[in-house]
Amino acid sequence: MPERIFECPTSLFRPVKSTKNYLRQTSKSEVRLSGGYKKDVLKIRPRHLSCYVGFNVSNDIRTKIEILRKKHEGLLANQESDLGLATKMKHHINIGHHAPINQRLRRTPEAIKLVIKTKIKVILSNIIIRESHSPSDAVIVMVPLKDGEMHMCIDFRALNQITFKDKYPLPRIDDTIDALYGSVDFSTR
Repeated sequence: MPERIFECPTSLFRPVKSTKNYLRQTSKSEVRLSGGYKKDVLKIRPRHLSCYVGFNVSNDIRTKIEILRKKHEGLLANQESDLGLATKMKHHINIGHHAPINQRLRRTPEAIKLVIKTKIKVILSNIIIRESHSPSDAVIVMVPLKDGEMHMCIDFRALNQITFKDKYPLPRIDDTIDALYGSVDFSTR
């Protein structure tokens, strides 16, 4: 891990006594950075939505990235309730003449059931999902994350097996890589 994975103005942080020399989340209320500075997490984006700039990037490029990020900040969601909706298009999954998929429920501990109910209430209230009246179903799988949280996944493997694939050709990966020739700056988001 590089010594410093992103730069922020130090005026945003207050000094703390720390001998740590790397970014780490010390609790849900603070983030500790190299150099002994910390910042309240509630005032910044979650780590997975933050803007990370490599330690070897010049200050000129770093400034351009920050200007671009601020210009388009309204496009990024700070929380689940900020996510947009795609309502102008309907999606159809072509399963041909196959019967609808119905999977048996998996055994789930009561504590995990409570987490599932809570997560479903949140994403229903944020209109990320809607109630379905489909004859098909899929099983919820809760995956533990490193920070102790549970990530909700849906097991669509049975549906994927009977879905007819689109026949149009996908782009060739070597053509895509060739198109990047001469590029200097790359982003993963």
